[in-house]
Amino acid sequence: LEINHTMPGLGEVSVKYLTVALKSDERFLALGRDLRETVTLQRRLVQAQQEMEREYSRVRQAETRYRLLFQFSSQPVVIADAQSLPVREMNPAAQTLLRIDANRIEGKSLASGFAASHASDISTLFATARAAGMSEMRGLRLARNNDAVDAVATLFSFGRASHMLVKLRAAN
Repeated sequence: LEINHTMPGLGEVSVKYLTVALKSDERFLALGRDLRETVTLQRRLVQAQQEMEREYSRVRQAETRYRLLFQFSSQPVVIADAQSLPVREMNPAAQTLLRIDANRIEGKSLASGFAASHASDISTLFATARAAGMSEMRGLRLARNNDAVDAVATLFSFGRASHMLVKLRAAN
């Protein structure tokens, strides 16, 4: 049984009682345990859980904003793994420019979206971006229609993985 006692100078103190019947007569022995430390820990736990929920909510809102910006941006953008370059995400503007369905290229190398004759240029673009943090290349030809595009690859880390943010634009 838990009982809250109001104590001068201490405020409300929770005490958990255990009663034991004494065999000698009809009396009981009540043993009480001060729960202030437990209550303090429970309050801290609840505060930590509430703070985590606020942080999760903030992260979900930021992710929603990112998704909206990514999806509605007129700038063609592709996100690929920095090492082997499989496409992780591609916004609709990139799908339109590359004339490819994101489901058909997602998980495949980003280099497959470019003409085979530019394979070494693509390798150079990404190697330079891995080494210097950013790289730019002009006049790359697309695999689907041989149109020329300019690409800017920027290396970024998320968690333990490195990714490439590749911004594309039609070449002038």
